[in-house]
Amino acid sequence: MNDIMIEIDAKWLAKRIGNERGLKADLARALGLTPDKISRILSGKRQIKASEAPIIYKFFTKNEVSLDEITNEQKEMLSLLAQLTEEERQFLLDAAKARVAARSSSQKLSPEDGE
Repeated sequence: MNDIMIEIDAKWLAKRIGNERGLKADLARALGLTPDKISRILSGKRQIKASEAPIIYKFFTKNEVSLDEITNEQKEMLSLLAQLTEEERQFLLDAAKARVAARSSSQKLSPEDGE
Protein backbone atom coordinates (compact mmCIF):
# COMPACT_ATOMS: atom_id res chain seq x y z
CA MET A 1 0.00 0.00 0.00
CA ASN A 2 1.25 3.48 -0.81
CA ASP A 3 1.81 5.85 2.08
CA ILE A 4 0.57 9.06 0.48
CA MET A 5 -0.53 11.99 2.57
CA ILE A 6 -3.84 13.40 1.40
CA GLU A 7 -5.25 16.66 2.68
CA ILE A 8 -8.94 16.18 3.24
CA ASP A 9 -10.51 19.62 3.23
CA ALA A 10 -13.63 21.30 1.88
CA LYS A 11 -12.23 21.40 -1.66
CA TRP A 12 -11.33 17.67 -1.61
CA LEU A 13 -14.76 16.86 -0.20
CA ALA A 14 -16.66 19.03 -2.71
CA LYS A 15 -14.85 17.38 -5.61
CA ARG A 16 -15.99 13.94 -4.45
CA ILE A 17 -19.55 14.87 -3.56
CA GLY A 18 -20.13 16.78 -6.79
CA ASN A 19 -23.81 16.79 -7.71
CA GLU A 20 -24.45 13.19 -6.74
CA ARG A 21 -27.85 13.05 -5.12
CA GLY A 22 -27.99 11.74 -1.56
CA LEU A 23 -24.23 11.50 -1.15
CA LYS A 24 -24.07 14.35 1.36
CA ALA A 25 -26.74 12.67 3.52
CA ASP A 26 -24.97 9.29 3.27
CA LEU A 27 -21.68 10.86 4.34
CA ALA A 28 -23.39 12.68 7.20
CA ARG A 29 -24.83 9.36 8.41
CA ALA A 30 -21.42 7.67 8.17
CA LEU A 31 -19.95 10.46 10.31
CA GLY A 32 -22.86 10.69 12.73
CA LEU A 33 -23.45 14.29 11.69
CA THR A 34 -26.36 16.20 10.24
CA PRO A 35 -26.31 17.06 6.51
CA ASP A 36 -26.21 20.72 7.62
CA LYS A 37 -22.78 20.14 9.18
CA ILE A 38 -21.54 18.68 5.89
CA SER A 39 -22.86 21.81 4.15
CA ARG A 40 -21.00 23.96 6.67
CA ILE A 41 -17.78 22.06 5.92
CA LEU A 42 -18.30 22.55 2.18
CA SER A 43 -18.89 26.27 2.64
CA GLY A 44 -15.79 26.65 4.82
CA LYS A 45 -17.75 27.50 7.97
CA ARG A 46 -16.71 24.29 9.74
CA GLN A 47 -13.38 22.50 9.73
CA ILE A 48 -13.09 18.73 9.31
CA LYS A 49 -12.00 17.26 12.63
CA ALA A 50 -8.96 15.00 12.73
CA SER A 51 -11.16 12.12 13.91
CA GLU A 52 -13.50 12.61 10.93
CA ALA A 53 -10.84 12.61 8.19
CA PRO A 54 -10.17 8.83 8.18
CA ILE A 55 -13.91 8.10 8.08
CA ILE A 56 -14.38 10.51 5.18
CA TYR A 57 -11.43 9.01 3.30
CA LYS A 58 -12.70 5.46 3.81
CA PHE A 59 -16.23 6.51 2.76
CA PHE A 60 -14.99 7.75 -0.61
CA THR A 61 -12.33 5.10 -1.28
CA LYS A 62 -14.08 1.92 -0.12
CA ASN A 63 -14.57 0.73 -3.71
CA GLU A 64 -11.25 1.88 -5.13
CA VAL A 65 -8.71 -0.64 -6.31
CA SER A 66 -4.99 -0.14 -5.80
CA LEU A 67 -2.78 -0.28 -8.90
CA ASP A 68 -1.17 -3.43 -7.48
CA GLU A 69 -4.56 -5.17 -7.53
CA ILE A 70 -5.51 -4.47 -11.15
CA THR A 71 -5.89 -7.64 -13.20
CA ASN A 72 -4.86 -8.03 -16.84
CA GLU A 73 -8.54 -7.94 -17.80
CA GLN A 74 -8.98 -4.61 -15.98
CA LYS A 75 -5.84 -3.22 -17.66
CA GLU A 76 -7.29 -4.21 -21.03
CA MET A 77 -10.57 -2.49 -20.15
CA LEU A 78 -8.72 0.68 -19.17
CA SER A 79 -6.77 0.60 -22.42
CA LEU A 80 -9.99 0.29 -24.41
CA LEU A 81 -11.67 3.05 -22.40
CA ALA A 82 -8.80 5.39 -23.22
CA GLN A 83 -9.56 4.89 -26.92
CA LEU A 84 -13.23 5.88 -26.62
CA THR A 85 -14.68 9.34 -27.00
CA GLU A 86 -16.05 11.12 -23.94
CA GLU A 87 -19.60 10.36 -25.12
CA GLU A 88 -18.83 6.66 -25.52
CA ARG A 89 -17.22 6.50 -22.06
CA GLN A 90 -20.25 8.24 -20.53
CA PHE A 91 -22.59 5.77 -22.26
CA LEU A 92 -20.65 2.82 -20.82
CA LEU A 93 -20.50 4.41 -17.38
CA ASP A 94 -24.26 5.00 -17.37
CA ALA A 95 -24.87 1.41 -18.53
CA ALA A 96 -22.58 0.01 -15.82
CA LYS A 97 -24.28 2.10 -13.12
CA ALA A 98 -27.71 0.93 -14.30
CA ARG A 99 -26.56 -2.69 -14.29
CA VAL A 100 -25.18 -2.44 -10.74
CA ALA A 101 -28.35 -0.68 -9.55
CA ALA A 102 -30.53 -3.37 -11.16
CA ARG A 103 -28.49 -6.10 -9.50
CA SER A 104 -28.74 -4.36 -6.13
CA SER A 105 -32.50 -3.95 -6.55
CA SER A 106 -33.01 -7.59 -7.49
CA GLN A 107 -30.97 -8.73 -4.47
CA LYS A 108 -33.16 -6.64 -2.18
CA LEU A 109 -36.30 -8.18 -3.68
CA SER A 110 -35.07 -11.79 -3.48
CA PRO A 111 -36.63 -13.86 -0.69
CA GLU A 112 -34.16 -14.84 2.01
CA ASP A 113 -32.96 -18.42 2.26
CA GLY A 114 -35.15 -20.68 4.33
CA GLU A 115 -38.36 -18.67 4.10
